[in-house]
Amino acid sequence: MKGLVLLLFPLLACMRFCASHSSLTACIDCLFCCTPQVGWKHQEAVKDLEEVRKVRSHDYYIAKRKLKALKTKAEATVSEQA
Repeated sequence: MKGLVLLLFPLLACMRFCASHSSLTACIDCLFCCTPQVGWKHQEAVKDLEEVRKVRSHDYYIAKRKLKALKTKAEATVSEQA
């Protein structure tokens, strides 16, 4: 529960700070620019984690694409043999 509160606090504070946001999506888009103004100091950690996530996501996508190509090739081979 404490971790959830720590994750939601910057978002809620940002929504209070920026009254111009009409939706949660718009607030999430500017979260990094608003949160330092309300005292949240973990932008660098989040940026580092986001870079790692993007690398892992790209690696997963490449592996998934290769697996799909192998599966399609195997299905084609099996259908030709039948």
